Amino acid sequence: MEEKLITVTVENFSRAQLIKAQLESEGIECHLLNLNLVQASVSEGVRVMVKESDVKRAIKAYLIIKTQYKRDGSRKIKRSGRIRKILVPVDFSENSYRTACFAIEIAHVYNASVRFLHVFYSPALDMISTPDVSLSQFNLDLVLDEIKNRAHNDMKSFLDKLSVYVAERSLLKAKITHRIMEGVASDSIFAASETFKPGLIIMGMHGQGNTANSIIGSIVWKVIQKSRIPVLTIPESSAFNYKSKAYNIMFTTDLDDIDQKTVRKLTIILSPFKNIKIHCVHASDKAINAYQKARMEELKTYLSGVISAPMHFKFLEGKDYTATFNDYIKANKIDLVCMSTRKRNVIERFFSPSLAKKMLYHTNTPLLIINV
Repeated sequence: MEEKLITVTVENFSRAQLIKAQLESEGIECHLLNLNLVQASVSEGVRVMVKESDVKRAIKAYLIIKTQYKRDGSRKIKRSGRIRKILVPVDFSENSYRTACFAIEIAHVYNASVRFLHVFYSPALDMISTPDVSLSQFNLDLVLDEIKNRAHNDMKSFLDKLSVYVAERSLLKAKITHRIMEGVASDSIFAASETFKPGLIIMGMHGQGNTANSIIGSIVWKVIQKSRIPVLTIPESSAFNYKSKAYNIMFTTDLDDIDQKTVRKLTIILSPFKNIKIHCVHASDKAINAYQKARMEELKTYLSGVISAPMHFKFLEGKDYTATFNDYIKANKIDLVCMSTRKRNVIERFFSPSLAKKMLYHTNTPLLIINV
């Protein structure tokens, strides 16, 4: 006879996912009930349930989790002097493997741990109720078992292939772990980042103009919007050389106070790398005025106090910002673009799409997006 399930708490879908991930990391089997089977991401009133024998441990863990979150469900991020953990979502594609190799190289430089995360989508989330519930559930269980087994087998093959790469390159400083989750990709990645607490998330992108790019890009953008952790995207056709003797980093500025917050995070990420040059650029569709020049001088003064690397400051003019930036990237052999994004209201998002989002879909250069 199966053990009875007890409800620990009732939350919205995103919060329930976070709690489920944390409880499972404590070795407590957890189930979610009352999901909206058509649109799981908008589910409300989701029950977080555990076995009766695990109730005491689960409630104790839940009370700890509860104190770690603000009322809006977001966890306070503790600032760190360096990157200690890197989270890398993977789908086992060739580009995903390439991104994983990149992440291991970076983790080796940081002397950090890297966790590979694979999220598989359960058919239960799209299942529409049928009169024959028992038969439907039976078929669903068989399909779900097959999906789980395939995911675990694919992860094993993926890690075996990476272990060869690690051995050949002697990247022994990178500590590798992995995790497999069931759910909606963007929600699960966010949930995993909340429990793993990485200093950086690295995600692969398909090449510019690739039709699959819109699907992968939407997942990446949702992660960027939800998480306060910097996200580094690696386009399929990028030629970033992590063993280069010098790096050209382009930092795009809006010439506002947000720049200082972005720079503080950027200095942490770039701290292990030597011989870098910072290209600080501001784009405008109008002639540069005295106010903009004054703001750039202020930024130059601030940056000179926190970054010791050579810096170049440039105003760019053009109606199409993405094209203007891409022309500069090509002309100056930029290796990495750093941009900031911030929370905006619905009207702003509708009438003025984020420049960072546009660049995400229209560049073949690695893009570091810092959410401030």
